[in-house]
Amino acid sequence: EDDEDGSGSSSSSSGNEWQKALQVFDGMAGSKLESNTISVNAVISACQKGGQWKTALRMLNEMAQSRVESNTVSFSAMVSACEEDGAWEAAVQIVQDMVRSKVDPSTITLSAAIGACERGNNWEQGLSLFSMMEQMSVEADA
Repeated sequence: EDDEDGSGSSSSSSGNEWQKALQVFDGMAGSKLESNTISVNAVISACQKGGQWKTALRMLNEMAQSRVESNTVSFSAMVSACEEDGAWEAAVQIVQDMVRSKVDPSTITLSAAIGACERGNNWEQGLSLFSMMEQMSVEADA
């Protein structure tokens, strides 16, 4: 066995972290603790690492509904989650939402969105995002 935890899968521990993070976050709702940008970003990040982009998207939407401020980290983790699955439509929508929210997409965000387009076999949209990157003067990774 190559895994560290003996479970037969090297990604099993990171694959379940999103569920644990979601349980902790949901538990906050029943207590006097309020969610904030950091706590929601942690759940979105855990979902991204667990390949759960739809759950991450739900968390991002809940941020807006709860009036918890989303930031570049929130959006970048969400777009990275979409990249993992080739969910290019969602990735592009999130980049557009960022711009509308006056949150500047980072190189990481735009690169992940371009990667989602690549995985989703939509090179035209990927080129469009690359063009956006150039217009916004975001430095592309070489």
